[in-house]
Amino acid sequence: MPEFAPGQAPAATRRPDRDEFDALVREWKATRGHTSSAAKMAKNPAYQRIIAMGNVVVPLILAELGKQPDHWFLALNAITGANPVPPGCRTINEMADAWLTWGAANDSIH
Repeated sequence: MPEFAPGQAPAATRRPDRDEFDALVREWKATRGHTSSAAKMAKNPAYQRIIAMGNVVVPLILAELGKQPDHWFLALNAITGANPVPPGCRTINEMADAWLTWGAANDSIH
């Protein structure tokens, strides 16, 4: 029977996109610093690598938004070209709700 390093799943059960995404999310959150500027947060190399992963991460980002709203809006816009946030939305929760509604309508959460 093959042995795996602690915390390492067999190759057949690993999800490269999910595993890479999760690692990049942790890196982004750890390295983005204390800023209220979404544009500065979006320039973070880990955030840019998430964007570069393309459509495959849209459901993962939406799931993150569902768990805890965060500044994913520039990434979602860059990947999808959509902007479902209506004018007048001012809070991160309102923006997250708009994207989650968009994701459900576009079958992107599955």
